[in-house]
Amino acid sequence: MQALFEDGEMYFMSAKGSAENVYYFQDEQKHFISVNKSTCDVINIYLENNKPKKVSFLNKYEGTAYPMRKADHESLKLRKFKWLDSIRPKSKADLLQYAPVVIPLAEKNTSNDNPNNK
Repeated sequence: MQALFEDGEMYFMSAKGSAENVYYFQDEQKHFISVNKSTCDVINIYLENNKPKKVSFLNKYEGTAYPMRKADHESLKLRKFKWLDSIRPKSKADLLQYAPVVIPLAEKNTSNDNPNNK
């Protein structure tokens, strides 16, 4: 992911490499009316006043929109998404600080039964 800022406000965000998107649409009264789940190679989002102004989907787009009452919200969850709240930036200042973070993918088996350890 990449994000661009101007005067402390994000104005552009890009997700590359099997990007996924779940977007809930609202009507004029702010009622949720439908939901769209889509995937593609690249999603570019242009923001204005911290709200999406334009979204473009590039290469291999696949998506489906569902009326709210017919949507299976469990199946709309993003694949392999992990929130990782303990390491996500919580302020603009956090974005400017660099602290390497190690995220364990899997524990290594160190037992003698593992043929890769011999």
